[in-house]
Amino acid sequence: GRCPFKMYMLNKPNKYGIKIPMMCDSGTNYMINALPYIRKVTNTNGLPQGEYYLKELSQPVHGFNRNITCENWFTSIPAAKSLLLEPYKLTVVGTVRSNKREIPEELKNSRSRPVGTSMFCFDGPLTLASYKPKPSKMVYMLSSCDEDAAINLTTGKPEIIMFYNQTKGCVDAFDQMCSSMSCSRKTNRWPMTMFYGMLNIAFVNSY
Repeated sequence: GRCPFKMYMLNKPNKYGIKIPMMCDSGTNYMINALPYIRKVTNTNGLPQGEYYLKELSQPVHGFNRNITCENWFTSIPAAKSLLLEPYKLTVVGTVRSNKREIPEELKNSRSRPVGTSMFCFDGPLTLASYKPKPSKMVYMLSSCDEDAAINLTTGKPEIIMFYNQTKGCVDAFDQMCSSMSCSRKTNRWPMTMFYGMLNIAFVNSY
């Protein structure tokens, strides 16, 4: 039972387990690629872990001009810029953590800023948006799709957030399908747990 990379995640239904970052198709939820997260043992070749996993997971679609929607652990401005170049040729849309140094002070939360307002800044093909849904909350979004400052007229939110909400849930949906059709059994051996997880992934993908 002594797994060197077992995780504890407070906000997950199953708080203890082995974390497997994966990339799924947003239309069919098909799992394209996955890698186990082995924490600090990972050899990232000098890259931040989020950027390393983003580039490794997206290997099957390198050079195909696809878009990757990802959460804030993967998203960073250096990663978005490098993925636009050869051999990747990929765009990124994702949330950005509020402690990133690249976020200008003008885009951060202030008391004078009204709720429901949006602000944008641009750097070539990159667009950074900040949206204030609540008085004490701020949402930061990064897109490398060369977007403009478009606002959805129905919701009042930036179009970047609307696109993100439409394409973000495929990994969670895939994980939910794996848990509802699971062959897993209780075991103290983590290699068996990984094997059960691989079988569950194969079941859902074959379906």
